[in-house]
Amino acid sequence: MGNANFYEFLLDTFEPIANACKSTAPMYIFHSPKTQAQFESAMAEKGIEVISQLIWNKPNVNHVGAKYKAKHEPFFYAHKK
Repeated sequence: MGNANFYEFLLDTFEPIANACKSTAPMYIFHSPKTQAQFESAMAEKGIEVISQLIWNKPNVNHVGAKYKAKHEPFFYAHKK
């Protein structure tokens, strides 16, 4: 998927989420470090505000058969603006 298509995918994903959630609903949005800027832009465009970025430090990486085996995974704590 190209960058433009991925961004459109994110917009299409965040729109119903933003419409369905109350402003007090917390959102935990996991993302790849390579796509962080696209996630932040799409979230902002759909009215989702990033409160902070957190890092999940996995105690052990044991994903049998998984291609992605990172020990740390970034995610956003967010809510509607």
